[in-house]
Amino acid sequence: MASAMRWVDPGPWLLSLWLFLQMVVGARAGFPCAPRVVGHKAMVCVCNATYCDTLDPVSLPPLGIFAKYESSQDGRRFELSQGAMRLSPTRADKLCWPLGSHGVSVCPV
Repeated sequence: MASAMRWVDPGPWLLSLWLFLQMVVGARAGFPCAPRVVGHKAMVCVCNATYCDTLDPVSLPPLGIFAKYESSQDGRRFELSQGAMRLSPTRADKLCWPLGSHGVSVCPV
């Protein structure tokens, strides 16, 4: 008896990760930016003879570790940092619920 292959939905997080990685293909983590101020409080990185945005090869971190790419107005461009995820929620996490639509959560003590 042949076993039938079954599609397992990887969930929206995998699609979100893929879309994010597609968007950042033009920037490189860890390389300093050659900043140029444009307009009011806007800054861009300029390609020149010594610098141009590229992206290091991206790989998935180990299970339980997340990768965060961060940019800022101070000149950071897709700087990579990693951290540990809590794989099981605590009792307090299970008792929290969203309040309204502004990202506020209510968690009883």
